[in-house]
Amino acid sequence: MPNPTIIDIKYNSVARCLALGPNNNMAVALSNLYIPSIDIKAGKIVTKYETSTTVAGLHYGEDKPNVIFACDVSFGMYLFDLRSSTKNKMRMNPEVENHVVGCTALSKTYFAVASSTFGEGIADVRASRKKENYPHVVTLFDIRKFNEPITTYKKKHTDAITCMSFYKNGTDLLTGDKTGAVRSFNCERRDEDNALRWERWIKGPVSSVGLINKRIAFAVGDQSECNVFIDSKSELEVLFGNVTSSATQASKGPSPATFAKPKRVYSMVKGVTDAIPLVAAWAVEGKNKLNLTAMTQEGKIEPADMMHFKSHDAPITSVAVDSTRLATGSTDGKIIIMDIDFRDHSAKDEKSQKPEKSSRKREHDNGSSSSSKKHQDDLPSSKKEIKGFFIVKERFEGFIIFKKLIVKDQSSQVSIEYPTC
Repeated sequence: MPNPTIIDIKYNSVARCLALGPNNNMAVALSNLYIPSIDIKAGKIVTKYETSTTVAGLHYGEDKPNVIFACDVSFGMYLFDLRSSTKNKMRMNPEVENHVVGCTALSKTYFAVASSTFGEGIADVRASRKKENYPHVVTLFDIRKFNEPITTYKKKHTDAITCMSFYKNGTDLLTGDKTGAVRSFNCERRDEDNALRWERWIKGPVSSVGLINKRIAFAVGDQSECNVFIDSKSELEVLFGNVTSSATQASKGPSPATFAKPKRVYSMVKGVTDAIPLVAAWAVEGKNKLNLTAMTQEGKIEPADMMHFKSHDAPITSVAVDSTRLATGSTDGKIIIMDIDFRDHSAKDEKSQKPEKSSRKREHDNGSSSSSKKHQDDLPSSKKEIKGFFIVKERFEGFIIFKKLIVKDQSSQVSIEYPTC
């Protein structure tokens, strides 16, 4: 099991937001208004930026990997250029007043800002529209022009929006709120009713949403229930979870992938196989260990962890995940980064455990089980008949957990199973 990278940022401040960038770069927005830019490989802070207000969202640009986008709670946008160490600040002009930013999401085209009211919360103040109160909205900006919004989705969410993520296509947006509502919007459509692709309800509040790949989306309810959707253009399928079609519909019971409290689920990441497609990142409150546990397509939680490692000595306050890394922040002045490229680990482990090939000529006469057993590792990993023999390798998230040798002759079939790891 690989050891995590631990970086001491030398600030005992709350890590509010994390962002993982390319080329071993990452950034963290702290409650003391500093944003350290970190070289993960070197394990040190490269440069440090400062904001005037608390940051609510932090991202690396997809088409601009050397630029960090930081949005503060009062709609201030900061662009930090890592090459020149320069800062450009601008003011976004949303269609709302008396709003505070709760969370953000970034794609190649759009920047989405979720906000909620404080004070009286008069949202629409343009002369061409009647003044109305829209307490919880999503405002869309073109990343090339932050001063004017493209549109505002303001009618659907009835409570604070807690998390958002763009799909891989960069145009569809996934949101979750405190009521348990999970919604998907097509941001190419400006009218909210036309933009809404689908909406479902889980146990609220929604603590995390994200995309595993182009079609598989997840939403974590109440920091404990994992819900997974297969989202195609034609229909939405619930792979597993406690999901309803309306806020008033009776619940079918807890999701099969429920981590009983005091366990807390922070995020979900991609697994290795179609049979076990997802891995949950979770920890027990008050314990300094983060666990990665696989789940089947039916939502069954596997009894053994994929991996686990020592976490923070204080509660985790922020998490960032990409295809190969998981990063966590806390109040202890440390950032922990874990390599979660399960495929890479599997290939290395399998290679290291593979015995040397025998120079002896293979014998393939239908009754020779001993010859087949000697050369089982040289055969393909998929089930394939080779002169009367079958070798079946079963994988658990990239790790071979057993092999089955099936020897067939004209009158019988013998099955032998034995562990390999």
